[in-house]
Amino acid sequence: TADLVWHFDHDSLIQSNAMGYVERLPNGNTFISWGIYAGGTGLIPQVTATEVDSTKKIVFEMNIEEPYVVYRAYKYPFIAPTDGVAPASAITNELQLGEPFPNPSAGISQVALNAPLGQQIELDLFDALGRNIEHCFSGYGGIPSIVDIGSNILPTGTYELILKGTGTIVSRSFHVIR
Repeated sequence: TADLVWHFDHDSLIQSNAMGYVERLPNGNTFISWGIYAGGTGLIPQVTATEVDSTKKIVFEMNIEEPYVVYRAYKYPFIAPTDGVAPASAITNELQLGEPFPNPSAGISQVALNAPLGQQIELDLFDALGRNIEHCFSGYGGIPSIVDIGSNILPTGTYELILKGTGTIVSRSFHVIR
């Protein structure tokens, strides 16, 4: 049994048979990523993402045309950088590793990460025996990143994501089910 708690009817021409995402924003608006519709003749151009306010009025919309496909869209606050300084919304004082999504997975997922501005970070995937089986990311903190993890050849099992920064380590479990 499912209970409908909210809906938004955009246009009867928008449909999706794969992907998509919805998130409630801190301001009460709702951000909708429509996914893709693969019809008989390929991808049909359509709206990629829509933001609606609490009265269901469209306040933002974008479309990315073929051949691009948007698996999932997120909305982040943006404060324009000045003099090469990172946006205030991206600056953090701690190492951050999000929850892998999807988790469990069929082998490929994504994870969000960030670190203090300028701090070097490394993200690795380890198997249950502690073997490093995939180097996922090398870079610097200051700007949040979304990173692909896993592969189609990972066997069923539990894995550990390890994000290392200067003097700090953060980890998350990642599960593959086939």
